Amino acid sequence: MLSFLSLLFGFFIFFSFLSLFFGFFRFLSFLALLFGFFRFLSLFLFFFGFFIFFSFLLFFFGLLSLLFFTSFSR
Repeated sequence: MLSFLSLLFGFFIFFSFLSLFFGFFRFLSFLALLFGFFRFLSLFLFFFGFFIFFSFLLFFFGLLSLLFFTSFSR
């Protein structure tokens, strides 16, 4: 059970690093949608940025649940 939680925690850490690395895509997609350049590319980057943002939220709630479960196991 503990190895599964550590694997899950590592998965969430990996997605948080991805969200930090690809966070500038959301800013670029906002600028592209604002000015209307490369409409297909801007839509792709916009939805990809939302995917990374939701993975960051998933990491945050996973970290909270991990802290919650470890506080009860003590």
